[in-house]
Amino acid sequence: MKLLQLISLSTVIIHVNSSPISFFNLFKKSDELEELSTGPITPQRNESFVLNGTNSTTGSTGQNSTNSTSSTSNSKPNILLYSFSNDFTKLYESNSSSTNSNLSISAAELSNILYNSNQGTNGNSTAQNSNFQSTILKNSLSKIANISYQDISNVSSSDFNSTYLLKLYYTLNETIESNPPDGIVILQDFSNIETSAFFLDLVLNSSIPIILTTEPTSQNFLTNGVSNLYDSVLVATNSSDFVNQGTLVVSDKKITSGFYSIPVSTNLGNSIDSSPQGLLGQIYEGKIQWFYESIDLTSDFNFTFTKETDSLPNILILENGQGRLNLEIIDFLEQNDDLSGLIITSQTSTPEFNSQIQDKISELSKKIPVVITTDTPNGGSISPNDLSLGSTIAGGILDSVKAKVLLQLCVNSKYDLDEIKHNFESAYGG
Repeated sequence: MKLLQLISLSTVIIHVNSSPISFFNLFKKSDELEELSTGPITPQRNESFVLNGTNSTTGSTGQNSTNSTSSTSNSKPNILLYSFSNDFTKLYESNSSSTNSNLSISAAELSNILYNSNQGTNGNSTAQNSNFQSTILKNSLSKIANISYQDISNVSSSDFNSTYLLKLYYTLNETIESNPPDGIVILQDFSNIETSAFFLDLVLNSSIPIILTTEPTSQNFLTNGVSNLYDSVLVATNSSDFVNQGTLVVSDKKITSGFYSIPVSTNLGNSIDSSPQGLLGQIYEGKIQWFYESIDLTSDFNFTFTKETDSLPNILILENGQGRLNLEIIDFLEQNDDLSGLIITSQTSTPEFNSQIQDKISELSKKIPVVITTDTPNGGSISPNDLSLGSTIAGGILDSVKAKVLLQLCVNSKYDLDEIKHNFESAYGG
């Protein structure tokens, strides 16, 4: 019977994907699976989980309901998912039962199935494929954690701003103080993960693991959307191995610090990298491999907000290159009373301005703080020695996105120019 179930799963996966998958490991561990499928499930990193049961959800906020025993449920960590789109809720709630309801597989094998089946899927996949993946994801997550989820706001990536950052902060802060889960996973559009991860790293000081990953949508659900979410929950459930690390970002089997994470777009798609620190770890065959010992990476800043704060100061990012920075633009910025700060970035490690631009920037920096950064592809830094203008602020290792977040927090806290310079210098080498 067990052999027929495995063949049934392989048939379905091959049917919905164009690339073949190796099922050698599925047969190799058949004795272990039979033993594990008869007893309670404990969500440890290297153990096996049973893929069965029917899950149900209600509304935009809900929790999985499984056929597990109470002792099994109590042994699982509580993981809270936050989403910025109701698209995820619709996908997660779809097709709640599996045709292979009694199939037992290991965490490593499940991770391989999800990952390989995702990689073998193309953009012409049918709705049946998405439903199959949704079932695999939903049933598998319910076996490693008690999952609850909430839509924070339904906002497009282009409309995401500091108002939604603060809404996320207030929601997380209230949850952590009143009813803290064992882990939190935040699902977000790829283009905004760097901003949110760095912001939360500066304003939240919590030992609870906070993981960010790309949100499963109808566009990426059959590419890396499924495996990223599964891996993020897996990391959140193994938080005891790596506590007090601030925010973490999980993408394409890689674990990075939210402090250092940067988005990378290539011909193969979007991913998250880390510079200059490098990766903290990776997920391989359902197991987490850490590259560092657990050290405290939480922020030493003490930025706080009141409920009256519903947005952060207006900071503009301006690129220096190809004629984008000229006298007319700086004159316009000088006359803009709504502007609270300026980030000037370039693709070179040494900022260069002609004498007229330098004079204009010098005058502008007397009115608002001006930070000079670099967005070089392989990372870089701007030190005070790189600046010809003493009144400007060196961004250090921060790119323009992170420099904007830090400057917004400093200006919101009413820091003067010397205090802002000190924050960039002491933490980031600026």
